[in-house]
Amino acid sequence: MNWKKVCEKIDSETTAIQAAPPEEVLKIFHYQIIDSRAGSYDQNFTTLVFAEGDCRALAFYNANNLLLVAEEESFSLEHMKIMARLYLPVGSEFLGYCGLAKVWEFAQDVVGALDSLETKDDYKELLNSFNTYVSVLHGWVHHYFPWNLGDLFPQKTKRGVMKLAELSAGLSD
Repeated sequence: MNWKKVCEKIDSETTAIQAAPPEEVLKIFHYQIIDSRAGSYDQNFTTLVFAEGDCRALAFYNANNLLLVAEEESFSLEHMKIMARLYLPVGSEFLGYCGLAKVWEFAQDVVGALDSLETKDDYKELLNSFNTYVSVLHGWVHHYFPWNLGDLFPQKTKRGVMKLAELSAGLSD
């Protein structure tokens, strides 16, 4: 696969999701539909948690760091290709399982296009397209994540624990 065609494909989708969320984000995070049925005990909350975190990690650590390392003179294009083959599929495949199929599709396209790269600048352009897409996607994932569920798990304070101990002092074991 030619890397420029992969960039065009990814950039086109990035443009499409700039102002409106992709269907797969709505399907998973708004309507709670996950085709793979990922999740434990017939619930999908854990899938939402992992998908949000892995999407964030892919955008802001894995793909972004692959771009940062490309600036190092001691890393050759061949080193960069090896690193991309190691890092991109791991989180991307899991995100695909969670329902974010485009990430997995694009990661496979990027890895498939690595052999067509001739310079580190080509590599940076390709990885930048992928990273930008995943970053925009994460923005939508983050927006639609059910953060309000955190209210069910308030942090404990010493004062609150002491009050609990006081109130429970008369209870029998």
